[in-house]
Amino acid sequence: MRSTRWLLLLAILAILGGTGALYRLQRRIVQSRTPPKPASLPLDTNNLAFDYEYAQSTGGQTKFKVRATKFRQVGQTAVFELEGVELELQKEPTHFDLIKSAKAQFDKGEARMFSEGQVEITLDIPRTGQPPHPLTSIQSSGVTFDSKSGKASTDRATSFTFQNGHGNCVGAVYDPNVKELHLLHATDLTLQGSGPHSQPMRVQSEELTYREGGSTITLGPWAKMHRAETDLEAGASRINLKQSALDSIDAEHAHGTDHYPQRQLDYAADTLHMQYSPDGELRQINGQGHARLDSTSNRGRTNMTGNVFNLDFTQQNNEATLAHVHADGNAVVETIPAAADPKAETPETKILRSNTVEIDMRPGGHEIDHVQTHAPGVLEFVPNAPKQHRRLLNGERMTIRYAPQNQIESFESVHVTTQTFPAAAEKNKTAVPSTTASVHMTAAFNPKTGQLTQIKQWENFSYAEGPRRAASVTATLDQEKDAIDLQDHARVRDEIGSTDADHIVLNKKSGDMAADGRVNTSRLPDKKKNSSELLDGDQPTQGQARHMTSANHNKLVHYEGDVLLWQETNRIQGDVIDLNRDKHTLTASGHVVTTFVDQPAKKPSQENAKAPAKTAPEETAFTVVRAPSLLYTETDRLAHYTGGVSFERPGLTVHSAELKAWMNAKDSTEDSKINHAFADGKVEIVESTPVRQRRGTGEHAEYYAAEARILLRGGEPELVDNQKGTTRGAELTYFTNDDRLLVTGDPGKPVKSTVHRKHAVS
Repeated sequence: MRSTRWLLLLAILAILGGTGALYRLQRRIVQSRTPPKPASLPLDTNNLAFDYEYAQSTGGQTKFKVRATKFRQVGQTAVFELEGVELELQKEPTHFDLIKSAKAQFDKGEARMFSEGQVEITLDIPRTGQPPHPLTSIQSSGVTFDSKSGKASTDRATSFTFQNGHGNCVGAVYDPNVKELHLLHATDLTLQGSGPHSQPMRVQSEELTYREGGSTITLGPWAKMHRAETDLEAGASRINLKQSALDSIDAEHAHGTDHYPQRQLDYAADTLHMQYSPDGELRQINGQGHARLDSTSNRGRTNMTGNVFNLDFTQQNNEATLAHVHADGNAVVETIPAAADPKAETPETKILRSNTVEIDMRPGGHEIDHVQTHAPGVLEFVPNAPKQHRRLLNGERMTIRYAPQNQIESFESVHVTTQTFPAAAEKNKTAVPSTTASVHMTAAFNPKTGQLTQIKQWENFSYAEGPRRAASVTATLDQEKDAIDLQDHARVRDEIGSTDADHIVLNKKSGDMAADGRVNTSRLPDKKKNSSELLDGDQPTQGQARHMTSANHNKLVHYEGDVLLWQETNRIQGDVIDLNRDKHTLTASGHVVTTFVDQPAKKPSQENAKAPAKTAPEETAFTVVRAPSLLYTETDRLAHYTGGVSFERPGLTVHSAELKAWMNAKDSTEDSKINHAFADGKVEIVESTPVRQRRGTGEHAEYYAAEARILLRGGEPELVDNQKGTTRGAELTYFTNDDRLLVTGDPGKPVKSTVHRKHAVS
């Protein structure tokens, strides 16, 4: 029993020994597998971790998530130092923004993380798959992330790249909540065009804000943009993107310049909108408020202003070229030319004013093709040389066409009025402006010099210059000749007379005139006239002809073709009639006929005389002279008829080779216009009454109207009286109002008379 107890004790000891050995063996195995004991934490460290991850959620959705390869809590504070940091900002379930930094400090109490070193921010990363385009990436340092607002910011130098560009600035703020990137200072941005030929654009500004949601870039308070030949300076501006590519630019108080080898284009407005194609090519510029466009070349300068303008561009040779300009609201287009030839005078400056103006450019955009107005307008020609005239053309629907090198070629308009002012070089200081009006008008210019050559106006044309007036259906101004060509129902008048014809050419400067076709003239009496004319100077003179010219201020007048001049019943006819008012002469040729009325003799008044009894009105008596030609000289009041003359008065007819008739003065009391007349060459005088006829012949005859006396001389004068017979002598004198006859014979040639005896009535 006792031996059994020892055996049991040994067995227990053996079991315990085995168990201990097994424990020690297992302990050694466990100890060999356990990581080494970490070193003690520094005194300023309360917590230390690796591969740290922290997330913050709002409403069940993750707001942001922080990952770090190393995490350290500084003392008992809420400040954590992170290494190998990645901050993921949740944008939407499918995309996030990522901020990466080598080191960062996170203040949990302030809900803010700060990275002193380099930081890279990548925007809009897809959670699955590859991004469809290069992502926006921002590099900076000194970046602060506010976990409450989700904003990341820095005040240090920052650079960035995005799908179609890159840039840099000083200071930036990114707000993922509104998807907005705000660049604070000295922003310098380059936008790359998406098209194969589009040019990059450099954008500079003090501040820039990129709104990803609205695809806009806002610049302020100033902005500068440069692209190829274009420079733009403005105040606050906005760049609009479409599918991450440049779509348009809106700029305030903007001024742009396009530089080309032979031309410069400047434009400005209170608000400027620039529209681009999907390939990034400039398509249109719209200016609002104080809009201005200037085009300058070696041929001159064109300036346009208005409340609003639109510039349309096309692509040519891989560059944007101006194709069309539209201006609205008080539009003004000023073309200031340069002389094509240095030795020639510079053409006039042209200024067009209208509420609406359109300009179409020639291919290439360097030269104007034509200009149009869609509202009433005024075209002004401003002289650039002493001989040039200032002109104002008012009209509707104006069209101005240009030749190469921006030289004006033609002008057209409707419902037109014009004003032309005297040139500075004109010596006539009394010159006055001239005006015209018509329904239609065209003007032509020398395409090489831009000088005005011709103006044509038609339908209800009228013209006025001082007292001179003109009208016709159609009129053409020849600028070089300074003459107006009036066609169809033409009429010219002034203070002393008028001319009507189918066609009249009027020299504006001299007043000289040529009229053709159904010419009718009218001239008032000359108030300065003191002596008589062949036609009474106190009466208006009318005229008709197929052709007429007037020169030297209407002092030289030439009528041709079935000419008729008259005053009441006095008239002169001929194929050609010329008036010379300086020499006081009238010349007529071809079928000349003069007709003068004999006025009743003026009798002296008798005091206390009884009024005469009423009698029948006296018959009007005319003196009619026909001849191939006539010369009248006013100094001696002599009308000289030649070429075979016929002189007729009531009861008296004279035929001769030539006739000289002296006229009575206008204040004469004689009843005949003719005072006396001399006839020469085969003279025949026939006096007739109902009961008697006397016929006198000779080589020379004299007729004195007041005495009713006729004298025959030369060529064996002879008087045949059907009642008293025939008388011959060297000189015969007889009277038409009685039976008196005076006969003078030459020595050796006695007077011969043959007396007719009266036969008794059976």
